[in-house]
Amino acid sequence: MAEERHLNIDGRQPDKKQAVVAGGAKKGRKMPLIAAALIAAAFAGAVIFSGGKGGFTVVEAADGVVKIPVSTVGDGHAKYFSYGRTGINFFVLRSSDGAVRVA
Repeated sequence: MAEERHLNIDGRQPDKKQAVVAGGAKKGRKMPLIAAALIAAAFAGAVIFSGGKGGFTVVEAADGVVKIPVSTVGDGHAKYFSYGRTGINFFVLRSSDGAVRVA
């Protein structure tokens, strides 16, 4: 008994056509991922290099000294400051050993 074969209108066997269609779908998956990565990188660059003071508390010096009350940094989380209009940014925190750290 001869093996029965089915062909589609275009002459291809059904399983081969499915493989061709599925293979084309895989190619299109990379483009949205690449676009999303580029958008994320552009957003991160804009945030990092914007030069804005978002999240920074502006402090001024009195007699050449910047004073920040220890009570404002006692919760273990870093607090971010900007020194006047100089563009100098720094953070202060109280570490778990009780020392106040500035960088």
